[in-house]
Amino acid sequence: MGNIPGKPFTDLLGEIEGGELLHDLTEAYYLIVSAVMETRKAGKLKLAIDFKPTGKGTVSIDANFDSVEPEHDRMSTTFFVGDDGSLQRHDPNQPDLPLRAVEHPSNEPVRVSE
Repeated sequence: MGNIPGKPFTDLLGEIEGGELLHDLTEAYYLIVSAVMETRKAGKLKLAIDFKPTGKGTVSIDANFDSVEPEHDRMSTTFFVGDDGSLQRHDPNQPDLPLRAVEHPSNEPVRVSE
């Protein structure tokens, strides 16, 4: 791989939009990496740069980027299907237990006779 004369591409990125593009790209990639580490899913950052001739010896550069931060999966909820096809949170084939309130103990020491 030989030497390419001229300014490195990274220097050009720092000058597009007066440095604003590079700032926005840096912020986007930090957000993506943070979300990737949190969700353990892939993220993406796409950069598109258009070069258009504008006259003798000049070009116009338009840059756009698209970032995709992974998101957590939404929680799933399990339902039971009733005989009529309706969805219910509690099993319609299991009877309700006769639950009652329990009195709170006084937490006083109990003396045992000797």
